[in-house]
Amino acid sequence: MLAVTVATTLVMLGHFILYSYISPYLRHIGVGSAAVGPALLGFGLAGVVGVWTTGVLVDRRPRGATLLYAGAMAPVFAASAATGRATFVSLVLIVVWGLPSRVCPPSCSPPR
Repeated sequence: MLAVTVATTLVMLGHFILYSYISPYLRHIGVGSAAVGPALLGFGLAGVVGVWTTGVLVDRRPRGATLLYAGAMAPVFAASAATGRATFVSLVLIVVWGLPSRVCPPSCSPPR
């Protein structure tokens, strides 16, 4: 149980640290002020889809779903850093990041 708690804490800590700087990052890659809101909406809607798919996957393969979503965040972060100012690619990666962004707490919670 301690390992699950530590893993959840680390994944969510990394997520929220990066999410704190998403608006300045969007501005840095060339997204205008008026487009930051829609970009965050895309992130949030992807998060809703991610939570729904997690519910389906966790019921069937809890460990696999947890590893899939936690492991999906690192490559997205690395790709975001590598894209530089490629606005479209970066926006797609932000939406892809939204998929696993809200998944870790429910998938890492102990079964009842």
